[in-house]
Amino acid sequence: MADRKRLRPGRLLVVAILALLIAFLLELNRFLPGAWPGGGGSRGSRPTEVGATPAPDRVVAGPRVPPPTPPERRVAVVVTPPAGAPAADVAVRFGDAVASRAAGTDPSAPLEVPSAAGVDLFEVRAGTTRVWHGAPPSASPGVVRVALPATAPGPRPAAGAGREVAVRDDRGPVAGAQVRWVAGGREFVGQADANGRLALPRGDAPLVRVCVASADHAEGCAYAHLDAPGPIDVVLVRRVPVATRFVAPGGQAGLRPATLRLRPLGAPPRALSRDEGFDALDTALPTDLVATGRLEIEVPGRPPLSVALTALGPATEVPAGRPLAVRVRDPRGAPVAGSRVEARWAADAGAEPADPAHLASHGVTDAEGAVVLPVPTDREVVVVAEGEGRAPATGRIARGDAAASADLALAPAGRARVVVRDADGRPAAAARVVAVVRVGDAEVRRSAATDADGVALLDGLPVGRVDVRAHAPGHAWSAVDVEARADAEVAAEVRLARGARLHLVVEDPDGVPLAGVAVRSVERPDATGATPPPADPDRGPWVTDANGTLVVDDLPPRTLDLYLHRDGYVDEAVAEVTPGRTLLYATLVPAPR
Repeated sequence: MADRKRLRPGRLLVVAILALLIAFLLELNRFLPGAWPGGGGSRGSRPTEVGATPAPDRVVAGPRVPPPTPPERRVAVVVTPPAGAPAADVAVRFGDAVASRAAGTDPSAPLEVPSAAGVDLFEVRAGTTRVWHGAPPSASPGVVRVALPATAPGPRPAAGAGREVAVRDDRGPVAGAQVRWVAGGREFVGQADANGRLALPRGDAPLVRVCVASADHAEGCAYAHLDAPGPIDVVLVRRVPVATRFVAPGGQAGLRPATLRLRPLGAPPRALSRDEGFDALDTALPTDLVATGRLEIEVPGRPPLSVALTALGPATEVPAGRPLAVRVRDPRGAPVAGSRVEARWAADAGAEPADPAHLASHGVTDAEGAVVLPVPTDREVVVVAEGEGRAPATGRIARGDAAASADLALAPAGRARVVVRDADGRPAAAARVVAVVRVGDAEVRRSAATDADGVALLDGLPVGRVDVRAHAPGHAWSAVDVEARADAEVAAEVRLARGARLHLVVEDPDGVPLAGVAVRSVERPDATGATPPPADPDRGPWVTDANGTLVVDDLPPRTLDLYLHRDGYVDEAVAEVTPGRTLLYATLVPAPR
């Protein structure tokens, strides 16, 4: 008991010290923004009231804390005039820092300009042409190149009090939409009035990004310049109900698709799958998807079907099609069991022959080398059969209502042992190796990945010349021709060259990023006359993203000419672009109204 009495004052002292420490931290939390939840607690931490235009010190993102002053960074800017433009004085301005050169001096020499902290836009002037661009990120490597437009921009309006946002959909103004915008690193929020309008005040930063949300609509975002004339139009896409059930021709119910795929125009499909299948489709979709997209329907035992979303009614008929009996044999007539067979056809009955979009049914041959696949009656069908260690075979089936058959013979195939080496001559592990071959009416691919020794084995190559392509991260695609021989293995080696990045930013004359700009590249002839390197076989079209940016990696370091197009703007060409450590800016000028 005496020992406990001696310990009690010590315990009280510890408790008192802890209480003082907690009180000190709570007091400190009032002055340190974001230290604890609820910290930084007074100025600017409350969200702006919905429906009110926020004052400059009412910031959703929290209190403004002056960032530490970063060390001065110098940006090297090369300004290239359009072809045929007369020589002119050139100046580049970041905030108060300006660098210039006189007309007649070397246009390829970069101008070095200090990039001041907090500068959102920089100005480029050449003669009477003036454009603005978003300041390059601090991590951007190498040189900044600004390609001036061939079309002179119009006069830039003087700084004003701000701009209105006009929110609408395809039916008119959208009242009560929530509007959020970011300017100068600060976020604001407001609400559109009964006419879908909200005034955005002009602060220090003229460039804003506006995002608008409203019930039954997909979110819409846009970049804008607060000094430009007219309202900032934000068009929201309505979500509309789409409902249908799946029936056999004649209105019989009970069909249950195992898979449904929504395929937007020019975009990859989105698959919807259920183990138990679908009784019906009942959802809400954006109107732009409904206007141009298609629904692909797969019902077991029936040929897959593609239907325009605009054509869906309360019931969608899925035809039974007709059976296609395929027999696969070897050159001596013996059945080939386990062959993979695909029947493919155009997704749309009215599609052009070159349209790559297609539907397909698949199967594997039995011990008799036979398989039956459901195919449509209203279009031609291409059949492809592949077997282990054998060259693929194809056939074409005409449209018709009667049952059809195909007899395919798999010829002996060749095999290629491909060694892939990187730019330093070392084995390239995990490189992708692809052989794209044309067999009859179909394109067939063979692909493999290299092992730790840089070796990949390609089986099932048709006899003759085969184009083999290889790629590894950080390297451009390279190719080698292989002469495949029946029942034999041939060796080939692919030496990769280092790849380079194309980093393009497309904006309007005020520095507003332009999304959806189509970029077409044309490779210039090499000075040595060398054969152009192959392209990525899966490369899609080049289009700028929501930030006006296009980044393409692992391009060969060959000179390109770029051609830019977006509806509502004058087309532009950017000549002599070499992928590498250059951030390229281009300007599209609005077309005359």
